[in-house]
Amino acid sequence: MRTAESVDYLGAGTVEFILSEQKEFFFLEMNTRLQVEHPITEMVTGTDLVRAQIRIARGQGIPYEQAELSQKGWALEFRIYAEDPAKNFMPALGRINSHITPTGPGVRIDSGIYEGFDVPIHYDPLLAKLIVWGEDRLQAIARGRRALQEFTLHGPGHNIPFHLWALERPRFIAGTYTTNFIDNRFDPDEFLDPLPDDDRDALLAAGAVGGAASRGGPHRRDGTVHRSFALAAERPAAHDQGRLIGMWMKKRYILRNGDELFTATVARGRDGELAVQLDDGELRSVDAVWVQNGRALSLRMDGRMHLIDLTGSNRRDGLEATVNGRTLDLTVMDELRALASRASKRPAAAARWPRRFPAWW
Repeated sequence: MRTAESVDYLGAGTVEFILSEQKEFFFLEMNTRLQVEHPITEMVTGTDLVRAQIRIARGQGIPYEQAELSQKGWALEFRIYAEDPAKNFMPALGRINSHITPTGPGVRIDSGIYEGFDVPIHYDPLLAKLIVWGEDRLQAIARGRRALQEFTLHGPGHNIPFHLWALERPRFIAGTYTTNFIDNRFDPDEFLDPLPDDDRDALLAAGAVGGAASRGGPHRRDGTVHRSFALAAERPAAHDQGRLIGMWMKKRYILRNGDELFTATVARGRDGELAVQLDDGELRSVDAVWVQNGRALSLRMDGRMHLIDLTGSNRRDGLEATVNGRTLDLTVMDELRALASRASKRPAAAARWPRRFPAWW
């Protein structure tokens, strides 16, 4: 306050300090405006700084007394940028094909983007701000991790995986990181942990189920239970690789993610139950329901629930599937088209084929 009064400043402003290892504060600068991090102050003080700024500009004065202000809890802000962390955070371009923001207690989103928005080259690549509040730092981090995993953004590259990486670093969790944190700790070639097997299988299963819905006749993406879809498929023999499957109707797909190819079989029983077989693995029971206006699947597999965003990419037969902040860009082909593509040596079949083929191949 004395800094602002010394120059007869009237209005909202932000004073910046730096903290030394000896816990000493040193003045850096004062900005005569609110800064991008102002929601953190609002979350821990319960104030509306934008409203206060407008009141001051109108000559109505500061709406609070200093004695009325106190801080409660902990807040974190994540800037969601259109940039590629693996390429020195280079800005990314593209159209936003799908955009699902997280919700829940202590979660706030400040955003100006929408589906169909083209990220331009002329401005800062900031897309949105995710702010979370918790009673303490660990709760705020936990809420931030959950919200980032639910944040779905398809189109331009973005830094959500980087934020998830940072939240797993011991120095960040303990709050002992410095301004050299990225330079000393971040390796762009290794910052993404391998995708867990259950998440990968859920993404592949969702891709196959989504492909079945798109190719299997009439379907709706409005909450209809997915296992009720009439899949266009032949009736197989009573046994498949030694497993009794009874009166199942099946449809087989090839899924490609980059240079990796997988086989997936979607099967529907005579009582409407749904199952998925990945490569030559076991037939696994699946329950799936379209949610979020048909943009995502709520999928249960092996007793675990997954919320998977599914959206079409710009490629023919392209499908992007996202779970817990990780995305697979899949090409989904039914068996006959994949075989025809392989036989004609078209680019769609040029990638490495599966090492293990199921018995029907």
